[in-house]
Parts: sequence; structure tokens; C-alpha cells
Amino acid sequence: TKAVMANGELELVRKQRAKEEKDRMDEAKRRNQEQQEKDKEAREAEFRYNEAMETVAVFERKQNYAQMLDWAKIALTHRPEDKEAMAKKEEATRLLSEQKVKQQQYNSIIQRAEASFKEHEYQDALSQSDAALNLMPSSEQAKMIHDKARKALGDIAQVKEYLTRADLFLAQKSYNEALEELRKAQSIDGHNNQIEDKIVKIQSQQESGLLYTSDAADE
Repeated sequence: TKAVMANGELELVRKQRAKEEKDRMDEAKRRNQEQQEKDKEAREAEFRYNEAMETVAVFERKQNYAQMLDWAKIALTHRPEDKEAMAKKEEATRLLSEQKVKQQQYNSIIQRAEASFKEHEYQDALSQSDAALNLMPSSEQAKMIHDKARKALGDIAQVKEYLTRADLFLAQKSYNEALEELRKAQSIDGHNNQIEDKIVKIQSQQESGLLYTSDAADE
């Protein structure tokens, strides 16, 4: 009986030790899995942080400060106390605010440029479009107004030169030469009624001169 009892106690001790060993192994396995998960999360966070900061740099170069700000905030979700990400967030906030002010200024100036061009105030349109380009050098709208206004001013100067020369020829009664200069002006400004009136008037005077010359020749 004593032997059976002793064997039973030994078996209980053995089972208890086996259970304790299994518990230790299970605990070690659990801790190992937890550590692996933490390491995996840390690697994932590091990857996402680097990815976000690279994207911040891309949008900073593109001057897209709204996107730059968003990605700086994302970087901070992976490294909440990161000084570089915090600095980029502050910089993006400042640049975005400045960009909004610049955009408002640009909108006001480009509207004045368009209005001036429609009113044929080409010098003012040119000045306003230059100001708009100073604020936004890549603006296609400002470039278009600038080029059109400059061309219009050039055309006006050229037409004025032809008209001046035509008046000189008229003063000398050189009607053919005057007509030639007026036709040059008309080819540039085809909607100018004054040029058309001058051409009609000269042709009328030229016909009178030809008749007078012809009568004089007969005499």
C-alpha cells in the first residue's frame, strides 16, 4: 500500500512538473509571438514612415503644399514625436497659407488683365499679365494674355506708322503710294473704318487727278 501511495505521489509530482513545463513553454511561445508581432509592426511603421516622408518631398518639389501637409501628418502617425516630420508639417502649413494669399492676389490681377484686354486697353492688360506671371510663372492664362496684348500693341504701332506715311504721301499728292501704305495698315487692322474711309477718299481724289491730267494732256 505504501509503495502504491508513493508511486501515486511521484506520478502526481511528475504530472505537475510536466504541466508547469508545458505552461512555461506556452508562455515563452506566446511572448515570442508577441515580440514577433511587435517587430513586424515596428518594421511596417518604419516602412510607412519612410514612404510618407518620401512623398512629402515629392509634393514639396511640386509646390503642392496641401498634399505635402497631409503626408507629413501621415508620417507623424507612424512616428508621433519625429522632429523632421513635425518640421515638414509646420513648413507645409506656412507655405500653404502663403500660397492661398498668392492665389487670391493672382485671381484679382488676372481678372483685371482680362477686363483690360476686352476693353482694348492693351498696355494695362500687358502690365497686369506681367504682374500675374510674377506671382505664377507657369500660368498659361497669364502667358496668353501677355502675348496677345503685346501683339496688339505691336500691331497698333505698326498701323500708326503706315498711317503716318500715308498722310505724308497724301500731302505730296502721291496717291498710289498713300494707298499702298493704307492697304498695309488695313491688312493688319481690317476692322478699322477710318482706314477704309481714307482709302475711299484717296481713290476719289486720285480719279479726279487723273481726269485733270488727262484734260491737261488733251489741251
